[in-house]
Amino acid sequence: MNGRPLPAATAESADDSASSRMLDVIGDSWSLQIVTLAFCGVSRFESWRQRLGISRAVLQNRLSHLVAQGVLNTTPDRSRPYALSPMGLALFPTVLAMWRWELKWLGRLSCGAAIVHKPCGEPLSVHYGCSACNDEISFRNSVHSFDAQSLARAAKATRNRRAALSSRPLGQGPVADIVGDRWSFMVMGKIMQGVRRFDGIVGETGVATNILADRLAQLQAAGVVERRPAAERADWFDYYPTPAGEDLFPIRLEMYFWGDAWLASPGEILPLCYHAPCGAQLKPQPRCACCERPLTAQDLRINLVSLLDLRTDPQAQDLSQG
Repeated sequence: MNGRPLPAATAESADDSASSRMLDVIGDSWSLQIVTLAFCGVSRFESWRQRLGISRAVLQNRLSHLVAQGVLNTTPDRSRPYALSPMGLALFPTVLAMWRWELKWLGRLSCGAAIVHKPCGEPLSVHYGCSACNDEISFRNSVHSFDAQSLARAAKATRNRRAALSSRPLGQGPVADIVGDRWSFMVMGKIMQGVRRFDGIVGETGVATNILADRLAQLQAAGVVERRPAAERADWFDYYPTPAGEDLFPIRLEMYFWGDAWLASPGEILPLCYHAPCGAQLKPQPRCACCERPLTAQDLRINLVSLLDLRTDPQAQDLSQG
């Protein structure tokens, strides 16, 4: 994970589309992890620093960035100096989709939390369904189109400052390490769209070959991409999303929807998504897999535990209490 300061949005990325502006705001692993912990009740500098193991300088940079972009607000309350803004609260579906993926594929939440759905008293378990038919939304049963060219330009603008991810294999870290890296986000999207060859990904994105090789290795280590010998030649390889890779789709979808809702320019034409089983325009409705009620932030009880030694935090954070 790169700890360099986030630059101001460039004209190249900021003026293209809501999707590229979305990456300017939350296309960073640290930023996504900070927002995730904010939903767990964390609101103080030292709490974020201790739970994330992040340096003071990097944390201050990310907090300043999130405040400047309108995701966090500062408050006069010294006990809770930061709070999610309405724009930040609107990221709950994205955070929920991230929790869903981690529980399914990692068997734990990287934020170090135990989450209970208060209405039924059961541990968090998410059914990511269509609001029209309630059938599951997945990569394979959704029809969608996104502004790939704008995403490529947004990622290209960060080539120098994000030359490498953390040395930690992605499969051992939070899902934010996968969806919060701009090049990985874009490369994963191309593979999910059916671009299989190394040269094809380079041609469509403009990514440098060394960066692409690094991202592909990281995505394979995370278990979201697999490399297969090509049918034409044994020394050629094709890249495919694994089931875990395809299951990143709800996270990506919610990130796009958030960008469309909060960052679109007046009159901007936004991508459309449809749920193939029912034909309705895609509108996700996450529900509790146990009681089938819609999941809201107010209905979750979150108990944070230490990421280092799993010591239980003395107070369970009720999101309904702010």
